[in-house]
Amino acid sequence: MKGQGVWYVVVKTMVFLGIYTAFHYAYPLIHWPIFAISETPWEHLKIGFFCALLLALAEFVLFAGSRIHSWFRFLSSRFTGIILVPTTLFLFYYLSVALFGKIAPTWLKVVSVVFVTLLAGLTAFYTENECLELPFETKPSLLLLQVVILIITAFLFITFTYRLPYYPLFMEV
Repeated sequence: MKGQGVWYVVVKTMVFLGIYTAFHYAYPLIHWPIFAISETPWEHLKIGFFCALLLALAEFVLFAGSRIHSWFRFLSSRFTGIILVPTTLFLFYYLSVALFGKIAPTWLKVVSVVFVTLLAGLTAFYTENECLELPFETKPSLLLLQVVILIITAFLFITFTYRLPYYPLFMEV
């Protein structure tokens, strides 16, 4: 699978935003730990992670029969994107806090958070798209490391859904 074009990245980001919004509001209807249970920053990072994971699974199903030429490159690129989504959400959100402080009124805060989510998706999915060109086949230990990071991340997101530690990242702002 060669790198997709810029439009693929943009469309994937828009789909990501739609799924992210659904995951944000789904918990009252479906009590799964992959959905946001509160307005804490941690919950927003969690839904970003699981949305990216769902998108990677959808691409796997969609492209498995025809367009994937290197499984190492496909998996490594998608794992890179999944790992980057919560990281870039965190960085861009707190960059906006550092630059602008508390954003008010509420409508402007919503617009800024949507913009941060779009920017995080674009960054992560552009990076994963570029990773399709890297020769990951020569570094199988990198794929193993990514799998370990994904497992630990999923474990932490699910565990801290039910047992919140007492730290600001887990409190509603």
